[in-house]
Amino acid sequence: MALLPGCVMRPLLFVLPLLAGCGAFDSAIGCDFREGSSNDPEPRCQERTGVQATGFDVTCEGIGAIPVEGGCPTEGIVAGCDITAAGTTGEVIDWYYAPETLETVTANCTGGTVIEG
Repeated sequence: MALLPGCVMRPLLFVLPLLAGCGAFDSAIGCDFREGSSNDPEPRCQERTGVQATGFDVTCEGIGAIPVEGGCPTEGIVAGCDITAAGTTGEVIDWYYAPETLETVTANCTGGTVIEG
């Protein structure tokens, strides 16, 4: 594992606590695919929180979906699939809406943890 040189780490150690104090890691961004995306409309919205949310709104717009400040809409959620990578800060959850069902979300949530809506 390569370590960053001290000249890079010192500024990071100074800036990260400042960002945390400003709520930078408390944010949530949803990326709603229900109206469309580069893959056509899908009955899901991916929600990212904390560090995972940083810049996600731009990525979301870039693939033709709709960014949602504060996270995904909760109305109509059938279930979710938590696909957060181990050891990361923040969460990544795909929330699914009808016509998906708990059964289809469970079947397709490989490598993740199902969250009942």
